Amino acid sequence: MGFFGIKKKISKFSSWEKSYIEKFIEKLLINLKGKKISFKYDLDSNDERRLGIEVIPRANAYAGNKWSDRAFEDTYINTDLISYDILKNGKKINRINFLKYYTNRVITKDFVSLYITLDKNDNDNYHKFEHHHGLGFRFHHKYNQHGQLPLNEHIDYSNFKYNPIGTTYTTTKTTKYKKPVSAKKQEFEDFKNIEGRGYEDLQEYLNDHRIRIEKILKK
Repeated sequence: MGFFGIKKKISKFSSWEKSYIEKFIEKLLINLKGKKISFKYDLDSNDERRLGIEVIPRANAYAGNKWSDRAFEDTYINTDLISYDILKNGKKINRINFLKYYTNRVITKDFVSLYITLDKNDNDNYHKFEHHHGLGFRFHHKYNQHGQLPLNEHIDYSNFKYNPIGTTYTTTKTTKYKKPVSAKKQEFEDFKNIEGRGYEDLQEYLNDHRIRIEKILKK
């Protein structure tokens, strides 16, 4: 699937990303030993006919001098897909999908994201590191330059701005209060989800999803 300005190097799964997906499946097999579970790679999973486009408008975005639901609309293109059929006693019971998305922006930085999902029984799979539910983990923009994710310690998040004062509304007056430390921490994590995360966070994201899928398959 092609579109103007696409960076093939980052929009497709690289060799190191594929190796982590293979390790993901291998560890699942080891931890599910005795459950008669096996995985079959879908040879046609990256067929372009199975890829798609998702458009997500940012509600109430301000453009010029008016509010618009489509002011900062992002088009995410599913540029790569790796799927494994999940078999139990040789019979297909589910499928695990590793999807890579790419968005080509005019003003802000292009980026890619990785999303992991099951075909069935996977409604509650949102992860705390996700840029957007259904799009998954956003790679930090330095990845665009090197095709490798930087270590967390090499990412500069100094442009994070936190306002310690919040506002709550009552029927009679407006009350200002200090946000707790936990709120500041959560705002910083949300900020990193938008800016993009690094290598160690990707490892945690993969590990958490593997554990989640193990629990589903052990039922």
